[in-house]
Amino acid sequence: IPVFGINMGGRGLLAEVPPQNAEKAIESIAKGKYTLDKRMRIVAKVKRKVLPPALNEIYIDRLTKLRAPTYKIAVDQKTPISQRMDGVIVSTPTGSTGHTLSFGSSVIHENMEAMMLTPVAPISRMPSIILPPSQITIESTDNSSVLMDGQLDFPFRAGNKIVISKYSKDAFF
Repeated sequence: IPVFGINMGGRGLLAEVPPQNAEKAIESIAKGKYTLDKRMRIVAKVKRKVLPPALNEIYIDRLTKLRAPTYKIAVDQKTPISQRMDGVIVSTPTGSTGHTLSFGSSVIHENMEAMMLTPVAPISRMPSIILPPSQITIESTDNSSVLMDGQLDFPFRAGNKIVISKYSKDAFF
C-alpha cells in the first residue's frame, strides 16, 4: 500500500505535499494522476527473531560506553573483518542521505539497489562501503543495541550474530 506523505515541516524527502495542497493532491490521486516512488528496505534477524523492516538504516551501537568493542563483519558469509569501533550503520539509499551522511559517508542514488556499511568512530581508519544487496552479518564483543530507523530499539547480548539483508517488500510513496 503506497504511503501519501504530507510535509509538516523539515526536509520532506518523502512527504513533498504541503498541508495547504493536501486536498488537491488527494483529488489528483483519485483521478490516477500520480507517480509511485519505490524505495528499498532492509531487515535484521537475530537468532530466530526477525526485526521490523527499516526504510533508512539499521544502527548497531554498543550499550556500554566504557570502551570500543570489536565488531566482526562478514558479507555473504565470506571471511569476516574485525574492527574496534563504537558501532556500525547499514543503510539503504534512502537512509544514505540522513544518519550515515552525518558520519561522513557518501550518498547513494535513490534508484540504486544497494546497501551502505558505515563504521562509527573506528579505531583504525575504515571507509564506508557500498555493496549490492547482500547478507551482512555483524557480531559484537559487547552487548549491543539494534536501532531501526531511529525509532525502534532492541538490545542484544555480546556474541549474537545480527544478519542484515534486503527486505522482500519495497516501500511505495
